Amino acid sequence: FARYGESRWRTPSPAFLDDIDRSLLARALREATLIPFSAMDPSLVRLPSRGAVRLAFAECALAVEYLIEGWQVAGLRRVFAELAGAAADRGMDAVLQAAIGRPLAGFEDGWRRMLEQRGYREVVGIVVPGYHLAGKGEVDAWDLSEWQPLAAQNHLRLGDLLRARGNARAGLMEYEKARAVAPAS
Repeated sequence: FARYGESRWRTPSPAFLDDIDRSLLARALREATLIPFSAMDPSLVRLPSRGAVRLAFAECALAVEYLIEGWQVAGLRRVFAELAGAAADRGMDAVLQAAIGRPLAGFEDGWRRMLEQRGYREVVGIVVPGYHLAGKGEVDAWDLSEWQPLAAQNHLRLGDLLRARGNARAGLMEYEKARAVAPAS
């Protein structure tokens, strides 16, 4: 739900999927490696890689869109109400059944058909780096900044600021500079 709504406060027509998300979805459809919703329950933490988590977030955001398209905002409110009253061990299958009258498997089938109709395409050169934390010691002592060069971070921040202020073209130029510095980021 958070991924779907994260950009709504910035723009009237939110874009909750970017090129990386659409590319991951296209590849997962082509390779038949979409992550089943049941594998995400109770948490995405158990997914095997950073790319799988990113794909799962994109899938979930589209699931919210599918829910709203099919059951309107009232359906979304019923899901929230069921989640709020749900016992800790009650999964999404029971929540969806109670809120919209469909089990998780049925919901996922309809969602998958919607996704296939979208026609997402893979973007050449987009990858989700497979970084893994390794080593011993306190997490605070690890230098996570080395994962992405400072120059790329600076271009991304400036791009975000420009885009947030309505200057998408200048923001895109900064994003392109960041990609040139760190193409695998």
